[in-house]
Amino acid sequence: MQQAGVFKDEKIGWYEASLPLMERKKRGHFSTPSALVKRILDACGYTSDANLSQVRVLDPACGSGNFLAGAAQRVLDFGERAQLARSELVELVQRNIWGFDPDPVSCFLAEMQLSSLLKAATLSGNTPNLHIHQADSLSLDWEPCVDLFLANPPYLAAKNNDLSGYRLAQQRGQADSYLLFLDLAMRVTRPGGWIGLVLPDPVLARLNAARERARLLKQVTLHSLWHLSGVFAAEVGAVVLIAQNTPAQSLHQVAWVRGRWQPAAMTEAQQVPQSLFLSQPTAELRYLLSSEGGTLLDRLRASLDDAPANERRFAPLSEFVTISRGEELGRESPYITPDIAMTPARATARVAPTIQPARATARVAPTIQSTRATARVAPTIQSTRANARVAPTIQPARATARV
Repeated sequence: MQQAGVFKDEKIGWYEASLPLMERKKRGHFSTPSALVKRILDACGYTSDANLSQVRVLDPACGSGNFLAGAAQRVLDFGERAQLARSELVELVQRNIWGFDPDPVSCFLAEMQLSSLLKAATLSGNTPNLHIHQADSLSLDWEPCVDLFLANPPYLAAKNNDLSGYRLAQQRGQADSYLLFLDLAMRVTRPGGWIGLVLPDPVLARLNAARERARLLKQVTLHSLWHLSGVFAAEVGAVVLIAQNTPAQSLHQVAWVRGRWQPAAMTEAQQVPQSLFLSQPTAELRYLLSSEGGTLLDRLRASLDDAPANERRFAPLSEFVTISRGEELGRESPYITPDIAMTPARATARVAPTIQPARATARVAPTIQSTRATARVAPTIQSTRANARVAPTIQPARATARV
């Protein structure tokens, strides 16, 4: 069903539903709709028809467990097809389904979801021991150990949250939280393993994501990229990355989709060479912005040439381009100019819907200063319960300005 123009999943938990929208935005807390979970699992080849007995799944920001529940259901379906005993079904889920989250309530809800699935499948009233741990996965010391990495991580902007305690943020400067999870995916997924990530759409072209984009395009085979609006009640769109941790062949084509999220059907995909993305400035995914060829001026000229002389007119810009919200510019961008109306402590981002000669202004976020690393070492995921330490929860700082 629809609410405020955004698809509302029928299985949304009471915990998330009880949070005010602004609180969910501060926490970056938006659960993945079950229909999108199923589509991502299908795209990664994680189906009950495959042999799932040795496929280890990790969600490092599991929230209330929608990805884990979707994966566990497919393990159970596989076990039924393979005619496994009930005890073997429980053992498969215990060994292969792993989730981490710093929020204790989210971990409790995720464990409830998986426990209810197992009890229904095994007709047992016993609560099994599951690998769902209250821990900050970004602060753990990982090695490649998973075959399927699934995540819809919280989007916490560095300008509003102090993420400087994480090792990667210290090494690279300003990094929004989703970039830390993208880096984690490329570090912990085994060679040939699969990645299914739901990220905010600034990952497509924002300057501070340039290093991660370039590494992604060089290290993995990007099978699908879905740029979707209306998935969450947030101000940013969603980008779904479906990738395999093996370098792409030179002629590999990425299937990309751009449109509004529809649970029943996906917009028809188009093909773009992965090498073309990598050749863009700072590895920007700019070919996702339009499927039409030619520059804007070329299309304007063609429109004038095609119209009879007595009917030539100025046409709305929306006839030639898609207009959406503006993108934040980096601190060092040559396009930033000072605004005499702004005080030194405040800045605003302005986006004009049409081409005008006025100066563009943008907010400048303070540089994140490096502090001492707080990463903690956790054991490699094994078939027994991990004794992972609990790391400090990422606490969102109060936002001081709007974009």
